[in-house]
Amino acid sequence: MTAEIALILRSHFPDNKLLVVVEGASDKKVYSRFYDSSKFDVYCCTKYSGCLDLPDMLRALNAKYLSRLIAIKDADFDHLNGVGYGGIPNLFLTDTHDLETMMLTEDFYRQLESELGITDAKAIVLSSIHDIVHLSYIKWLNDVSGIKLVFKKVCPVGSCYDGTCCVDIAAWLHKIYSHVRNVGKRPLTVADVEAFESCAGVTNDNLLQLVNGHDMVAAVANKIKAKYKRNCSKETVAGILADSYTYFSYSKTALCSSVDAWCLKVGGTN
Repeated sequence: MTAEIALILRSHFPDNKLLVVVEGASDKKVYSRFYDSSKFDVYCCTKYSGCLDLPDMLRALNAKYLSRLIAIKDADFDHLNGVGYGGIPNLFLTDTHDLETMMLTEDFYRQLESELGITDAKAIVLSSIHDIVHLSYIKWLNDVSGIKLVFKKVCPVGSCYDGTCCVDIAAWLHKIYSHVRNVGKRPLTVADVEAFESCAGVTNDNLLQLVNGHDMVAAVANKIKAKYKRNCSKETVAGILADSYTYFSYSKTALCSSVDAWCLKVGGTN
């Protein structure tokens, strides 16, 4: 991966473009709208999409390419864990858990209501986040404990959540540990998760630091299907979320301000 990025950086010596590395194809689609293609190359590796170790990549490349490269990383649980990357000045984190949660704006709520014919988009999103909150805590506990449980394609939101009510801890744990990829890993109990939730105490103001955006999108789709008795896919919700996100909204984020300040510092590109 590092060698691949180095080759791309060298290819931009003639045009002097700044390389912006992001985590996935959906991220690239959004961020590309906000950075002038004559000055920036927004890139994600399709082979390793979504699982790049961006900090390690930058540590390896910065000695030579510091002023020609930045990376935008989903914060995941970094803000909640108090994790920073002060030694990597060209690594930038989303304001919230990930790009999807950062894109929650009034524009999204209005567009979701307009396109799907609903009247309470903001309430639906908040209710959906609360309904899957135990899964979010399990993922955070997994992150801080180093158990290394696998969630992707193992425990999709829809496998437990039908959009009607909050899923309890036991149901999520049963689904997670029933998969062959998690068999034999240190088991979490309901009591473990309850104790962690009680100690962590994430408030409503910090829910967007806790919930995974893809989980949120899937939960919102299921909530709309259950409440309004109409077809609504997670792809539909994700598309509306991305399409409704404007540069004006992005410009108000700490992420955007930090990237702009860095670009000015290293060469005036913005």
